Amino acid sequence: MTIYLKDKDIAKELGVDSKKWETLIAPALEARGLPRKDALFDDMRCWPAVQDFLLKRAMAGATTGGQNNAFKRSKVEGAKAPQEQERRSAAILDLQRPRLKTRLSTDSGGNTLR
Repeated sequence: MTIYLKDKDIAKELGVDSKKWETLIAPALEARGLPRKDALFDDMRCWPAVQDFLLKRAMAGATTGGQNNAFKRSKVEGAKAPQEQERRSAAILDLQRPRLKTRLSTDSGGNTLR
């Protein structure tokens, strides 16, 4: 099993064009935490670390309700800033949480008091 892979091999594993990976995708993702090439390993990237980064990135997009898409829309449509989107998302999630059931007091006859 090979732990370190060249960018062209990573692109092949991911099913993307190797030139697009090297010129556009990898530099954009490096700015967000993609593991960099390691000079000690002939400028290759640690494949398990790359996989971990990509899985975390994918899960973050899934758990925020597509927050990445909201950011893209905000640039195109002039929508609210991402921070405002996050606040609204948090408020919506808060509304969706189940409320605690409260016990209502009853009188000696079993009638509910309010």
